[in-house]
This record gives sequence, structure tokens and C-alpha cells, in this order.
Amino acid sequence: MNQSTTSRTRIALMRAFLSGETVNCRNIHKMVGFTYCSREVIRVIEEPFGVRLKRVPRKGKSRYGETCHWYDYKLSKNSLNRKGISLMKKAIKEFLLTQPS
Repeated sequence: MNQSTTSRTRIALMRAFLSGETVNCRNIHKMVGFTYCSREVIRVIEEPFGVRLKRVPRKGKSRYGETCHWYDYKLSKNSLNRKGISLMKKAIKEFLLTQPS
């Protein structure tokens, strides 16, 4: 993956979390093409920005009737994440300034 794709992917995830969206294994694939949500939200969002995402366990049935489990990830806008949120906003702003008009 080249640097511009990585940056666009990271920006898309940051925007989703900052706007209050819930990210999970289904919509992350549609959004940015990742197939392993739990690893990628840690690698792309939590570790670089020092935030902790809220994890909500979910349970459902597959189309074949089998029980399945997943997590919904959401950014809590609390005092522990305040510094990371401002770093994310700054990163988005810097990215947008470097893009051609």
C-alpha cells in the first residue's frame, strides 16, 4: 500500500470516528477495504493517536443460521481521548492542506 492510499485510509477512518460513526467488520471493509477490523483500528487509530475506542460486543446469526460475534468500535469523546482527538483533527487538516485543489 503506498503512502497516499495509507493516508487517505487513515483520514477516512479518523473522519468516521470523529463524526460519531460506529465502525465494525462489515462497514470497515466497505469504507476502506480492511478485512480485519480489530487489528486495523488499533494499528491505524488507537496506537498512533493514543486514543482508546469503545468496544461494544455484538451477536447475531449468519445467513446460514450460525451464531456469530463481532465488535462495534466507537470513539468516546472523553477527557482520556482529548489529546488524541485534537491530534486526529490536526492530521486531517494537514492532509487536506497538502492535497491538490
